[in-house]
Amino acid sequence: LSFAQELRFSEKLRDREHYDEAIKRLDRAEVIAESPDEREQLLAAQITTYQSAGKLDEKIVELRDQAANSESLRRLALMYAAKGAWADATGAIERALQSTPENVSVMVVAAEIAENQNRFADAAGLFEKLAQIDRRYRTNHLQHVADLQMRLGNFRQAFEACDILIDANPASVESFQFMAWLAFRAGRDDQAFAALRRAMSVAPRDNTPRIMLASAFADRFRTEEAIELYWQAM
Repeated sequence: LSFAQELRFSEKLRDREHYDEAIKRLDRAEVIAESPDEREQLLAAQITTYQSAGKLDEKIVELRDQAANSESLRRLALMYAAKGAWADATGAIERALQSTPENVSVMVVAAEIAENQNRFADAAGLFEKLAQIDRRYRTNHLQHVADLQMRLGNFRQAFEACDILIDANPASVESFQFMAWLAFRAGRDDQAFAALRRAMSVAPRDNTPRIMLASAFADRFRTEEAIELYWQAM
């Protein structure tokens, strides 16, 4: 079986509560996992299966007793997070960060744990660093920065992150829609309308921003403008 097939097979076994067999399939998937994305999928499936089988605490003890390196500490942090042991998760991921401060995988987990603990400033700082060094997922990291700064009430920093996001890919409809969503949250309707119009000009055949703008007009009782846009989208 391929990696994807092993993962699906283990999921079906887990759903039927055949946990030992599911874990064996995941062990086989681990042997053939090649890419970082596959290894991340595998780790998530392993943690879910251990938790469903009531074996997560056992696995935590096994991993905790191993020689610590940044990857084992990252895995340990994710396991602690899965059971809601946030203080232990924070301790493990901070040790991993001290060991490898610019390890992208470690930084992502650290940022996500900080966000889940409502430590928004810490999370925003980590996502800002990730946006600088992890170009592959720069868009996602910048969106996190903007969202977290908004939640902190730092509107200027939030929209600065949006500007960087758009400058990085000015042909992206999704970036303009994200700015519009952020502007609506901030009560800046005119800025949101402008962002959606820019999205419409970037991709005239994409009706998503047009419908989003029509819906916003309808919510604000600007009925004629809403109807016109809905007609355009048909």
